[in-house]
Amino acid sequence: MATALVAVTVGFGAPTAMAAQENTTVARSLPAAPASDADVTNHTEFVSYLNSAEGQALLAEADLTSAERDALYSSDTTTDVVVQSRLSGIIKLLKKVRGWAAAARASYSKFKDWYNDKVPRAIRWVISWGYDLYTIYTILRNAAS
Repeated sequence: MATALVAVTVGFGAPTAMAAQENTTVARSLPAAPASDADVTNHTEFVSYLNSAEGQALLAEADLTSAERDALYSSDTTTDVVVQSRLSGIIKLLKKVRGWAAAARASYSKFKDWYNDKVPRAIRWVISWGYDLYTIYTILRNAAS
C-alpha cells in the first residue's frame, strides 16, 4: 500500500538511513527521547521514519484508519480529503505521546514546551509542513476536556 503511494507521489527516493529502535513491541506511549529521533527535513525522511520500527509501532498503536495512514504517507498538500485525513492521523499520533492530555489542558506555552520536549521530530516536522501548532493545541485541548 505505502509502496504504491510512494511510487506515484513527488519527491520520494530511497529512504535515508535512520537509527531504528530494535524493540518491535508496541509501546503504550512514546519515550521522551526516541532512539530514532533524527532530524527530519523533508517528506522522504518522514516516510523513512514511518517505515522504521519506531514509526511502525507508533502507527499500530495509534489505530489509524487506512485513509489516515495513506494520508501520512502522501505528499499531497492540495486535496482536502488527504489534508483532513492527515490531520486526523496526526492527532491520533499525538495522543500516543506521553503527557498529551496534561499538556493540552495547560497553557499554550506549557503545551509548546511538551511538544518540543516529548514529540518526535518527525511528527513535529509533518505538523510544521502543513498545520498551525495553535490549531493542533486547540483540537487536543478539546479532546482532553
